[in-house]
Amino acid sequence: MARQSAFRNAQFTREDLPEAEVNESDLHLTWLQTAEKTPRTRTWEKANRAVTYRGVPPQLHGRIKALSGELGVNLDDVARAFLEFGLACYQRGELRIEPVLNLKLTLFPKGKRGWYENQQKPAPPPPTPRKTKAKPDPHKPWRLPRVSYRLPDAIRQQVDEVRQQKNVPVGEVVTLFLAHALEAYENGRLILQPTPPQSASLGSQWSHA
Repeated sequence: MARQSAFRNAQFTREDLPEAEVNESDLHLTWLQTAEKTPRTRTWEKANRAVTYRGVPPQLHGRIKALSGELGVNLDDVARAFLEFGLACYQRGELRIEPVLNLKLTLFPKGKRGWYENQQKPAPPPPTPRKTKAKPDPHKPWRLPRVSYRLPDAIRQQVDEVRQQKNVPVGEVVTLFLAHALEAYENGRLILQPTPPQSASLGSQWSHA
């Protein structure tokens, strides 16, 4: 095969310059400056938008992150594989979601009221206890830890459908699927198979043992 010149796309050639002014570095610089830059389409980012979930324990997220480092793949790939595995187990009936009803008391139930006036001689009120600084409630939604993963829209929609069916926070569904898949991986039931096209990636490369 004939050797090709790296300067074939330059705007001028050696013949266009006087013999004394030809400079190889100048030609190379001009070629670099005139080479068209391929615009980045960000197709992958658009198809895999980052989504944030609240309530995923930092310990669980940390173990998934450590695993991605061990496999040499992106954290989002491991999260995607785990969620796909969790969804598959749920759809096959191997993983059940049984929400526990958490009722809050109210003073105004339907058609009733939860207060009344004491007609007897009231006892003197107890001494007011000294106020102590209330500890922050770690279960408040805005206090829950957050994680973000880039996932295909199909995965996000399926997870959200499960949330709607069970009427539970989406972060709890994600936590359940991630924890279930991590346990399966550590027990040898779930096998992750990274493939190296240009950079190692999991995609949907997982299987049962």
